[in-house]
Amino acid sequence: MVGFIMIFLMFLILYAYIVAIREILNEAIDPVVKVLLIALVVFTNVIGIVIYYLILRGNLTRYFK
Repeated sequence: MVGFIMIFLMFLILYAYIVAIREILNEAIDPVVKVLLIALVVFTNVIGIVIYYLILRGNLTRYFK
């Protein structure tokens, strides 16, 4: 049972990564900033996803225009 829960959480985190990266790629900001934000999200693991969804989501064009 614990293994199933861990696999489910792994796929849930992977899905959150994919959604966050797709949203960053669709924003109208500088391509260099896009690459840096994607690196932040991917390389900081769960902390990057939390930062993206709590602070940056919906505000990318305001912060990085």
